[in-house]
Amino acid sequence: MELNQGARDQSEREKIITRFAAHSIVHLESGDSRVASAWFVAHWLSHKIGILDCLIAAIAVRVGAPLYTFNTAHFRVIPGLDVRSPYDRPQK
Repeated sequence: MELNQGARDQSEREKIITRFAAHSIVHLESGDSRVASAWFVAHWLSHKIGILDCLIAAIAVRVGAPLYTFNTAHFRVIPGLDVRSPYDRPQK
């Protein structure tokens, strides 16, 4: 959902859907929301990590998957989360 939200137009949305069609989707479980809620309360004021980011992180930690994002600063406070940049972006 977050990837689709980032699409600027239908063409970008189609590229996202095509690129990720081969990957499985891992959905929230009830325990994820409890963990995410605790992280949000603990880190919102100090690190401004959002609710959706906490939910995404909870899933990644539960399944033991790295989280690829350019927003590494917000996610570094999450215990047990392997957060990585997807690739090096050229400097502006």
